[in-house]
Amino acid sequence: MPDDEGSGSQQPGAWRLRKLVIWAAIPSVLGFFAWILINGPTALQNSRALPSETIKTWSTFSAWLHEDEEWNGYWSASSEGYINSSEMDLSNSDLVLILSASNGALSGTVASKSICRAIPLFNYNLVDGEISITGNTASITIYDYIGGRKVELESLRLRRDGAVIEAISRGGLLQMPDSPIRIARRPHGSKDENLEPDHQYCLEERNALFEKVR
Repeated sequence: MPDDEGSGSQQPGAWRLRKLVIWAAIPSVLGFFAWILINGPTALQNSRALPSETIKTWSTFSAWLHEDEEWNGYWSASSEGYINSSEMDLSNSDLVLILSASNGALSGTVASKSICRAIPLFNYNLVDGEISITGNTASITIYDYIGGRKVELESLRLRRDGAVIEAISRGGLLQMPDSPIRIARRPHGSKDENLEPDHQYCLEERNALFEKVR
């Protein structure tokens, strides 16, 4: 059934509320650090003894502030399931992002045929990054382990507007084309809920490489 979750940007009222909460929270955060500086080790010792419910409350607030739930999911240039697909203006791209957010931290995988052509031995690469305090932008790093060492392959800046993400390359080894790339989140409740990466995604490029080295 068509989904209209990408039908528009955040409502102005909700955005103003978010800004008020952020500005209201800043003095509290500064006061907390000032308290630690004044009281030194005693303050840190007492903070470790805070009830677990306080930690849970902060975790819930952080998830809301960074809009974790709005980042979770399978993102691609497919507009299937949306009634306003023409308005989404998605790119002609095979970029696929599978993201999971927790307290403002992003992790997941990325796949693209341009990446396959550059590094055909991997079907997908790993992603980690941070969501901004406003909740609508993020910076991520594409990386993988080569020879037992973590190698950063590309850096992307993400801008989210509802169910659409604009991915902007900030440079790297992959030299991803067609930046910026507009992709959309697969609607909740779609028939394909599998968020596992495709383990055969680069098979064609990998076979071509093996043919060359024979």
